[in-house]
Amino acid sequence: MRRTIFILITGLLMLFLMSFMAVGAAEEEKTDAGSQLKYIICDGEAMITGYTVDPIGELIIPNMLGKYAVTSIGSLAFFGVIA
Repeated sequence: MRRTIFILITGLLMLFLMSFMAVGAAEEEKTDAGSQLKYIICDGEAMITGYTVDPIGELIIPNMLGKYAVTSIGSLAFFGVIA
């Protein structure tokens, strides 16, 4: 009985971890042409996830990154930036 429960829990844990691996592979992080913003493509739209260099002065968020419309900014995209 214990062995069956162990196998069941191990299998569920493996499925849980594999689901995160699939999401990460689908959302490859990209860098814009100016090499300043990092973003991912999700459902055909761009979400800004961060930056490659510390912004100096005014940071302009573009309407488009490549051929994708910018529709969101990740919750920690600019974490630690002091305005």
